[in-house]
Amino acid sequence: EGVASTDVQEGVASTDVQEGVASTDVQEGVASTDSQEGVASDEFIERRLPVFEQCMVESKKRLPFEEGIKRPYFHVKPLEKSQLRNWKAYLEFEISEGNQRRILFLFERCMVACALYEEFWSKYIKYAEEHAPDFVESVYQRACTIHLPKKPNIHLNWAAFEECRGNVERARSILLNIEAAVPALIMVRLRRIGLEVRQRCYEEAERLFLDAICSAEGVECKNFYSWRYARFANKLLQDREKASCVMQAAVQRDRNNSALYLQWLDMETSHWPVQEEAIDRIYAAVLESDLPVETKHSFAIRRAQCFEEFGCCSVLKLIQVQDELHKTRKCKAGSKRSGEEVTSNVVPKKAKEGQEQDVQAQQWALYQQQQWGAYNFQQGQGSYGFQQWGAGYQQYPFPSHPSY
Repeated sequence: EGVASTDVQEGVASTDVQEGVASTDVQEGVASTDSQEGVASDEFIERRLPVFEQCMVESKKRLPFEEGIKRPYFHVKPLEKSQLRNWKAYLEFEISEGNQRRILFLFERCMVACALYEEFWSKYIKYAEEHAPDFVESVYQRACTIHLPKKPNIHLNWAAFEECRGNVERARSILLNIEAAVPALIMVRLRRIGLEVRQRCYEEAERLFLDAICSAEGVECKNFYSWRYARFANKLLQDREKASCVMQAAVQRDRNNSALYLQWLDMETSHWPVQEEAIDRIYAAVLESDLPVETKHSFAIRRAQCFEEFGCCSVLKLIQVQDELHKTRKCKAGSKRSGEEVTSNVVPKKAKEGQEQDVQAQQWALYQQQQWGAYNFQQGQGSYGFQQWGAGYQQYPFPSHPSY
């Protein structure tokens, strides 16, 4: 037993010694590990410190813009003007920095809060077209189909974008959708017509013109479409008779619109050879209308000038036209004298009302004098030596219209 007890005590002592040695090794290992981690940490910090400092610099640049964003989420309530200005300034700053990833990310953030503002979508599309073409179609689709289904401008741009890519049917569909969403828009109808003309689909373009004239609300819109249709028939279809019939129908619809007569006359004189019958037809329509005497006399001058300039009639017809011009000048002078007599016999209030009624004719005469003074002829210097015709040119300048 004594020998056994001694062996146990020696074993315990040996174990304690081994544990002490192991504990010392562990402590040394821990110290060594801590030293290695410290070195690695210092190396990591030293390596990442420039990135951190650069991040802080960039954050300080954007901090004023971020603090100015009060509503980063979507809401149907309009944004304040200060918010819109802040988003614009923020986008301009980011674009000037030139980091495309940041720019696209900021545009996406902006489109959340400013989803109902067409200008921001247009700005996004313009940037994407130059720097990220793959994003353009998706941006157009989100803007036009989700957030801005009734904004015509961005739809027209989308249709033009698809047409440039060769997707003509897609462009037609886009224009048809916006016209259905917002009907009676002249700009959309003209873009549809222009698309068909570029594709040389003249029959479809003519159908769109006729439909626009029939469905237009108001005489002004009908006159506008009629004039464009007449130009289309004259220039592209090379159908002079159809163009003349279109303008004649427009004049019958609005008999006292001097601009229509001028457009009709200019269209006839722009096509060679100029036809005498067409000029006489226009002048006869002017005489049958209720236009002022001054306007009719101006058209008589224009008719005489067309016959002399283009040589589309005989000299006998030219003399006849000169005599008619002299008669209209006498009628104008007589109406002017009678108007002065009537004006002198009424009270000032009535005179003022009469002046308001004649203001259109006065503006018309003033425009003629300013616009066509260079075309006047001196007394007695007409092409055929007619004294009265020369005087007529000197007194009444070449007519035109400011809206044409």
